[in-house]
Amino acid sequence: MKLLCMLLLCCVSLCAECIPQYIARYSYTSGGAITIQQLASGSKTVELCSGFVYCASACTATEEVSGTAATATAMAAESASATASLLILLRAASLGGGPVASVFKDSNSSSGKVLMPYILVAGEKLPLSLEGIGLLGNGTTVNFTLRSSTGTGELSVSWKERR
Repeated sequence: MKLLCMLLLCCVSLCAECIPQYIARYSYTSGGAITIQQLASGSKTVELCSGFVYCASACTATEEVSGTAATATAMAAESASATASLLILLRAASLGGGPVASVFKDSNSSSGKVLMPYILVAGEKLPLSLEGIGLLGNGTTVNFTLRSSTGTGELSVSWKERR
């Protein structure tokens, strides 16, 4: 029984490594942005997982890092899945409850370094792999923004947090 419990704890720990914990989704009507941003202090390591951009009409989208601090408009992140919710509860003692990173929609973060620009045709939904993009350390300019230039559409970013 003791061995079974140890194996279960190891599996939970490993699964938590590969499953996004949080997701931010935003439907916009005149261009939009989602910014995931570290706190001034007390931050955790944020590892981005995936995302998507949907544009009803042709648009340009960008992935940006290290922009100015976003201050408007805060939004809530949600649990990425039922599995993630269970893992979050199981790891709550070591990692804390909800997300530590701040999330903003229609973000006023600007002047970030563009990592990748995308040109989408009308009606295109572009899935994004954001693995390998991390937000390390404290500071509100430690951030990631997914931005769409014009029109109606939807943005999504998922991530996990570690100590």
